[in-house]
Amino acid sequence: MSLLRLIKTFNFASNVQEDVSIVSDAGLIKQLIMILLDNAFKYCGDKGSVDVNLKRNEKSIELSVHNTGNYIPKRGSSSHIR
Repeated sequence: MSLLRLIKTFNFASNVQEDVSIVSDAGLIKQLIMILLDNAFKYCGDKGSVDVNLKRNEKSIELSVHNTGNYIPKRGSSSHIR
């Protein structure tokens, strides 16, 4: 298989609210984000898209990563995935 066949084309968009901060282990947060992005890019499909959103709610912070790939079927999903 040629190297060119391994390269995907995709769109990436992010919407990050300013002044969002948390007190946490920076290394673990970075690892979590890298895993989410890696999976999103891996499964978005050729010419797909990946969207990242980060916002502060009243009492929490919400990070979402969406792609145009196939979703995990309900029976195969873990209870922590909504």
